[in-house]
Amino acid sequence: MKTPTWDEVREFLQHDRWTADRKRSTDHDYFTKTLPDGEILITKVSRSTQKTMSPGRFKAILSDQLRLGDAQFWEVLRTQTPATRPATAPEPEPASLPLWLARELERAGITPREIERLDESQAKALLAEIRSRPPGAGPHRISEHPSLYDEASAAAGEKKGAR
Repeated sequence: MKTPTWDEVREFLQHDRWTADRKRSTDHDYFTKTLPDGEILITKVSRSTQKTMSPGRFKAILSDQLRLGDAQFWEVLRTQTPATRPATAPEPEPASLPLWLARELERAGITPREIERLDESQAKALLAEIRSRPPGAGPHRISEHPSLYDEASAAAGEKKGAR
């Protein structure tokens, strides 16, 4: 693996639009870069301009500090344009029911496992059906509500009619 001199690292940082962090005063120079998702990268560069580094150190700097691969590093130097880093996708929000709805279903005897299989419209329909029953009608289960049971069972990989 070809390794750069510290001058080449500085050139990379310039082309990749890193900012010098002048607050730090040590035997190294520090640089920062804020990615589009808000993550802040920090790297330090030796003041030994013509020295190179070991392949292991270069790989560690690439992955831990610069967050790109060997080929991308050399491409930035060749083209003198910033590296393209993939934007990290935000974590999808887990689908959940309003707390009041989940609590009402639990009070009616629906298990948490059954509740987590329902989307909000199914849960509301089930609660409306439960509330329309006469008092003392016994425990309520999704399996007693055919349209919900089929959909929830299919989502959970159960066979129709299984209890």
